[in-house]
Amino acid sequence: MTDTAISSQQDAKPAAKITSSEVKAAIGKLFEAPAYQTFFEVSNATGYGIKSYADAVAMGVWPSTGHEIIGFEVKVSRSDFLNEMKNPEKAMPIMQYCHRWSLVCPANMVKPDEVPATWGIYWFKDGAIRKARQAPLLEAKPLTASFVAALVRRAGQIDKAEIAKAVNEARTQWERYRTQDIEAEVSRRSGSRDAAVKLLHAMEAAYGHNLDTWDIEALCKAVAITAKLGLHESWSSPISMLAMIEDSGNRIRKVLSEAGVDLPKRKSA
Repeated sequence: MTDTAISSQQDAKPAAKITSSEVKAAIGKLFEAPAYQTFFEVSNATGYGIKSYADAVAMGVWPSTGHEIIGFEVKVSRSDFLNEMKNPEKAMPIMQYCHRWSLVCPANMVKPDEVPATWGIYWFKDGAIRKARQAPLLEAKPLTASFVAALVRRAGQIDKAEIAKAVNEARTQWERYRTQDIEAEVSRRSGSRDAAVKLLHAMEAAYGHNLDTWDIEALCKAVAITAKLGLHESWSSPISMLAMIEDSGNRIRKVLSEAGVDLPKRKSA
């Protein structure tokens, strides 16, 4: 054996095991509402009258379906299938009410001639089922009250399951959105904190001193006044203000001097 062949064998992963739940989900998808109503784990009756179960029963709702009742036997392993074939008649308590009856199993798990001629065959592969052999039309017996009761019971259980599923999905969605909101708020607050720290460092650099000893209230008022006066927008405002103050001071000194008022000497810079 070559190194390449050995490596290929070592790298090869075992095929994922197919579960009956996956197969049943595929049946429900193919025979779905509104044309069909599909029930799972259907018994032939209720109470002490139960003799057997069908893995799935689909009932045609639209006239175009012929209102057929289709029963399904699901097998995901060959050993289970062979065990079932030792006594295929045990399906009769439910099969007798069905217009068609089919085996559903992984693709090519069985040979067609191993399956009773009165059964159809569906292959399961890649999450879906496809018809491998058409199930012959059977002479279905009229439905009994016991069998209808079994179907109705399963219908009620399906409704509860759907409600529980919807509630869980809603809860999961709410938790996901809540988590996103919390993360967004944390990010927003972190961004605001970082911006504040950056501003503080810039003010300390411009002032040349550490601002942590300042009166916070006084500092905030000073910043607010500066902003309201528009002094933070451009240096032209304080320069213009300085020029105006100097010009006014000179005028006042001149008027007072002409009036004979002794003026204080100018302070040197």
